Amino acid sequence: MEATALRKTISLRISPALYEHIKKVSTKENRSINNYVETILFKVSKFEDTMKTYSEETGNKIIKALEEHKKGETVKITPETLWTI
Repeated sequence: MEATALRKTISLRISPALYEHIKKVSTKENRSINNYVETILFKVSKFEDTMKTYSEETGNKIIKALEEHKKGETVKITPETLWTI
């Protein structure tokens, strides 16, 4: 399953000063302007992306692993024990 999400291109009019501020902040956070603005919009709009980003099989494996963990059926793996299992 392809993990890329569809995107909608939009035009947005903002003041040059706001643009420069966003550019400066996004650069400090090592993000693109697009990524920075999208992240802010997600937060302030409380948007929840319901798009699946993994396959049904992977989701089922995650659920099974969580159930096993709750029952104490999992093993903690550390660098020291990695090769002893």
